[in-house]
Amino acid sequence: MQLKVAGTYTDAFGNYAVSRELFDGSTTPLFDSFVYIKTAEGVSEESARTAISAISSDLGIGTLESRDEYIDTQAAQVDQFLALIYGLLFLSVIIAIVGIIITLLLSVFERRHEIGLLRAVGMTRSQVRTMVRWESVITSLFGAVTGVILGILTGIVIVVSLNDSGFSAFTLPIGNTISILIGAFIIGVIAAVFPAWRATRTEIIASIASA
Repeated sequence: MQLKVAGTYTDAFGNYAVSRELFDGSTTPLFDSFVYIKTAEGVSEESARTAISAISSDLGIGTLESRDEYIDTQAAQVDQFLALIYGLLFLSVIIAIVGIIITLLLSVFERRHEIGLLRAVGMTRSQVRTMVRWESVITSLFGAVTGVILGILTGIVIVVSLNDSGFSAFTLPIGNTISILIGAFIIGVIAAVFPAWRATRTEIIASIASA
């Protein structure tokens, strides 16, 4: 093909520029991401795959997949993304547990005088542990409920904004939501083990005198 040079220029995005008409007429389509093929009546999937594979192999382009294979490929990509999200969620849970433990330890240290007075008027070690444990559970549940509400609102906003892309329905996973709240309760109980033990080890006389 012979072309007439109309001018020269310097550009970081390519060495030459042609018209859209010349580009469309002299090159293969570069912007087709998917090509869907419907077989004719009486043509089996095996024979269609054999014929299409021969053509695509000669051209060296494309990946041939059946409907089920395409669904499996897309599902695998979503599963990989979910695995990443779950990994980050696990790390956030670990950070939350450490944060609750540190917060409770600071709270016990700052209220050692109060705890000493309560012990002096008859509060038992078991009651002190229960008090600290419920503080931990309330803190954990407060964070979980706040996160669930913000997550639901964010999901609704995303579905509404991507309505033109096929996201037309918002589904709330009730089971997973309840599991998150139950997990937050359990995490609160676990996180309170060491701070509650530390609170019960407070000496009554020393705590009262520390005011």
